Amino acid sequence: MDEREKHIYEAGEDLLSARLMHNISKIEAEFQAMQDTDETRFYEAIQEMLLRVNAAQEREEKGSLRYIYVNFLQSSLYTKSYQLRMDAYDERQFGDMTDCCAYWSPQFIFEHFEQDMAYFRKHISSKVLRVREYEIMRFAARYAMHYFRMIQELVTVLIRPLVEDVEELTVLFGGYLDQALMVTDEKEMTDEIFSH
Repeated sequence: MDEREKHIYEAGEDLLSARLMHNISKIEAEFQAMQDTDETRFYEAIQEMLLRVNAAQEREEKGSLRYIYVNFLQSSLYTKSYQLRMDAYDERQFGDMTDCCAYWSPQFIFEHFEQDMAYFRKHISSKVLRVREYEIMRFAARYAMHYFRMIQELVTVLIRPLVEDVEELTVLFGGYLDQALMVTDEKEMTDEIFSH
């Protein structure tokens, strides 16, 4: 990150910090009373993925389910689809070449992100001169990670009951050639995310 990019990021974080804290509280409340439609779409996506896992296991192409990787697709920032890709792997992890994935968009979370970015666009010129579109998109990609941390909590809570009969399952956040974050304890993670 060069000096200008760093200056834009710091100015943007300063502009949006109060909004982000307010949004975290709102999202936590929305999560507690999650709309049936969002929850249903998530469960449908996971069920579709697990059906693919079962079919691959019946063809003896896949071993026992051991890992679920959840990856936020950076390209979805540009399309505003805000998609997560969830992949199921056996003990071989990325050596497991069977395609057992599902997509889900936590749109209710990213509505807050879009409002933050509209506020950023409107007010950043008071802090930094002549901010260009590509600089706004670079800021958006970094800023979106605040929301992805909230999604980690949401996905972990939703996914566990669906796969509770799977022994030794590990849920990881990140993708191929990405640094994966392992979820160890749901309560610890919830406390960490919502304490910021």
